[in-house]
Amino acid sequence: MVRPRPSEKNSDALKALVNDELRSENTWEARISAAGQDTEKRRLVWKDLLETNKLGYFALLRNLRNIMTDAPDMVALVCEQLVDEKRIKGSLVLPFRFTSAIKEISQIPESRDVISALSKAVDISAQNCPELDGSTLIAVDTSGSMSGRPSEIATLFAAMLYKKNSKADLLLFDTESHPLTPNPNDSVMSIAQSMPFHGGGTDFNIIFDYAQKAYDRIIILSDMQAWSDQGMYGWSQGGGNPKAALAAYRDRTGAEPKIYSFDLQGYGTLEFPEKNVYSLAGFSDKVFDLIKILETGKSMVDVINQVEL
Repeated sequence: MVRPRPSEKNSDALKALVNDELRSENTWEARISAAGQDTEKRRLVWKDLLETNKLGYFALLRNLRNIMTDAPDMVALVCEQLVDEKRIKGSLVLPFRFTSAIKEISQIPESRDVISALSKAVDISAQNCPELDGSTLIAVDTSGSMSGRPSEIATLFAAMLYKKNSKADLLLFDTESHPLTPNPNDSVMSIAQSMPFHGGGTDFNIIFDYAQKAYDRIIILSDMQAWSDQGMYGWSQGGGNPKAALAAYRDRTGAEPKIYSFDLQGYGTLEFPEKNVYSLAGFSDKVFDLIKILETGKSMVDVINQVEL
């Protein structure tokens, strides 16, 4: 699109750009690198970055351990910036980054205030979570394939939805059902951490076999790895097929729930494709906006068509 012509003034800069050698010398990375291992210089760099608001929110999360080590006198200001609502909403930080940060600093001495600030930050970031009409069943896959990041994302999203929706029930499932009723007045992080990881296999039929009342929606948080024809072990009352188990649930309760099926690994598997079953993927809190749209009965195509160019 552009073809800059070398001149006496820009030839060095153009050569550096072409050779991928052009570097900004005013980023936090460059300044910390320049400070080397000098403890006082590093402290002063972090102090300046924090006091002048030149450290972005994501960079702040990533460097909590470094700041607490290099500039412990800045911890109070760090906590203040972590719970800044405007910075949180403008950061586009994915919710599970907070859990990663808490895990990273939890073993550092005197990290209590920072962990408390991170917990409050999660509650602020969860404000976009929709308050849904009617009753909701939130089903969290706790099977072996969910270990690690998928489990962290599932429990965090489930906690956000559970806390915001007073008529929500929480079910953990693998090859068995594990209903759970956390205190809804707890923080999002406390609710998420109350969900134990069980391991084992995955049987989606259990969700519908467990549900004995008519729900307006069922939200499934899983990596969608199961045997869609027979269930993982064929133990389900629904005959082994998630689609058949869903049909049996509808007949038994008279419910016609919307089902939101979150694929937390992006494998693209949909266990029971049919009407009112929505397959979603992604780890951003923006998926909550998508749920709000789907609750109105509109499709994404309808929403796009409403945009005026």
